[in-house]
Amino acid sequence: MHVAEGNFDHPQVIELLEAHVSRARAETGRGSAHALDASGLKTPDIRFWTIWEEDRLLGLGALKALTRRHGEIKSMHTAGCARQRGVGSAMLAHISAEAARMGMTRRSLETGSWDYFLPARAFYRRHGFVECAPFGDYKSDPNSVFMMRFLNHSSVEIRPYTETDFEAVTAIWLASWQSTGIDAPVTLAELRERWLKDFAVGRMVYVAMAENDIAGFMVLRPGLLDQLFIAPTRQSEGFGKALLDFAKQQMPEGFELRTALHSRAPAFYEREGLERGEVGIHPRLGHEIVTYYWRT
Repeated sequence: MHVAEGNFDHPQVIELLEAHVSRARAETGRGSAHALDASGLKTPDIRFWTIWEEDRLLGLGALKALTRRHGEIKSMHTAGCARQRGVGSAMLAHISAEAARMGMTRRSLETGSWDYFLPARAFYRRHGFVECAPFGDYKSDPNSVFMMRFLNHSSVEIRPYTETDFEAVTAIWLASWQSTGIDAPVTLAELRERWLKDFAVGRMVYVAMAENDIAGFMVLRPGLLDQLFIAPTRQSEGFGKALLDFAKQQMPEGFELRTALHSRAPAFYEREGLERGEVGIHPRLGHEIVTYYWRT
């Protein structure tokens, strides 16, 4: 198998692309199909490839540049006669390599929520993609599933907090609390008052950056990861892992943390190798919390 730049005039490319677009549009809700035909792929921000075995076309794939560091995978399709032969994996690896070469740190995609797209969703999950919020110009749509993979955790910029970050960081704090579904009686004003009182001075505070935007933050004290929150729209993109890895570097002797028991956080910390400890009650808010330990 070999990958080549797409040739929109080749009869096999025309035939396979038309089959992909017509089937994708037929298998999703009206107004929710986002498969691109040849005219939609012929734009300066899209690169299009084909994968061949000698002179037989096996599959298609494209990459759309959303920003300098964010690319969208488009038009991934394998010919029926070439399924289960690794064609999709080979094309995805090629697209990923090209995205990395172009300096992109994220790959995103949209696929359908209908049963027809189950194999596609399973394929992307096997390759490390996770579901995420709509990105780019997409809107929330029950007929769509949005997925993303962060290309390289080391490319996340983590820097010390500054006073100019105050509004963005505290807004992320509130939004993250609200996204857990825990009934916590906190307001933005209360969180900002607590921030100025407890965290702005005398703590080690770091923010994780994504294209000049703050995606999350972390507060450290000796032996304690005090706070770690990611903006709900940037969760499952690797920022939590990047901050946690940074905390491990800053406190190689080990640390502990406490998080809400009934939230997504415990599963994340357990995947990252932290040891689960005791369960208790939050002293101010009253919900259950669990302690985790990082021990070297």
